[in-house]
Amino acid sequence: MAGRNVLRARKPKATNFVERVRGSTLILAFGALAGALTVSASTTDSVDKLLVWAGLKKNALQLAEDDKRGEFSRALTRLAWKRLFWTRRVILTEKYSYDQSEKDKTWDAYLTTVDAWNENLMINIVGLNRYYLGKGEVFEGSIQPKFGTIHYCLERIRHPSSNIECKLSPDSSIGSLETAVDELNFSLYGFVCGLSDEDQRCSL
Repeated sequence: MAGRNVLRARKPKATNFVERVRGSTLILAFGALAGALTVSASTTDSVDKLLVWAGLKKNALQLAEDDKRGEFSRALTRLAWKRLFWTRRVILTEKYSYDQSEKDKTWDAYLTTVDAWNENLMINIVGLNRYYLGKGEVFEGSIQPKFGTIHYCLERIRHPSSNIECKLSPDSSIGSLETAVDELNFSLYGFVCGLSDEDQRCSL
């Protein structure tokens, strides 16, 4: 009986030892897991830095610059197409002899887009040269002159008694204006698509 009492007295010690071992094993497991996560994070960071250094991945500054470039391209595209839209509307009111009040409203809306275009003209040229090398010169030598030529012809129609010259036709004919707008539309579409890095499709 005494031996049994001794064994019973020692049994809790064995249990405590097992629990301590289990606790130590659990701590070691957590430690190993934490170490693995640290190594993984360190490795991932190193890989990211290596990819950035090799030019295979963009860093935060490059991504921010790309965002600015995309925002600039979309703003320029919206401005150009808005002016083109109201140019067509002015021609339409003249072609189908709209009421004078409708002509006046359309003309005012058109002039608003012209003002916005001119206010941002230098900013857009500088932006094109910054984000798309050489595009500023193409813009100044091709897109802007076409907008200007069409505008003077519209002014001639709007103010027939003025001395404004229309280079498209002596009488500022609607047909010549429509042809010029279609050509500008084609040039503008090609120019804007050229702003994208995609070679096979236009991506804005």
